Amino acid sequence: MSETESNHNLDDIFTSTAAESLPDVGRVLDLKTAEMLLLWASRSWVWAVVKHGNAGKQYIHGLRQGACGEAAEPLNYLLHIIGSVCTRNIQIHKPCCTYLADDEKRLLYALSAQQTGRTLEVFDILSQILPPSAIRIALSHADAVALCFAQAGLFLPDRTWKLKELSLANQLRAPQASKARVRYFLH
Repeated sequence: MSETESNHNLDDIFTSTAAESLPDVGRVLDLKTAEMLLLWASRSWVWAVVKHGNAGKQYIHGLRQGACGEAAEPLNYLLHIIGSVCTRNIQIHKPCCTYLADDEKRLLYALSAQQTGRTLEVFDILSQILPPSAIRIALSHADAVALCFAQAGLFLPDRTWKLKELSLANQLRAPQASKARVRYFLH
């Protein structure tokens, strides 16, 4: 297969994933694999901090099994920032819960948007829970998590989450560029 044919096949794959947003879901079983892995790692991290006072190693082992162990450190920092300076209580379910909390949807949305280069949307989402100075720090860690997932081939799908603060953003958002998902592979 020539290089042009190979690039054309990649274009088809990324066009089909970026062409249309997936609908909002309320159950974990309706999520894609990358979303499930990120959600499980986040929930495991929070659960370990609440129970033992530190993040532990379980979420790191899970991310390594999912082929994106490099995401453990930036995810740790991102969740530490959110947990340390959030402006309100954040709802994160236990790792085995089958339903999604709105704050978990916000985290998935923020990292999906960061993975596709929509940093202003990430800023808007994080501004609901963090002060502006913390958002700037959190953005670099969100970018690192998104990059690690992309390098592992785990792309967080674009969803039209039904969250109050997203209603205007979803109405105003321009259609996705077909190559938005390959942003990190071009660097």
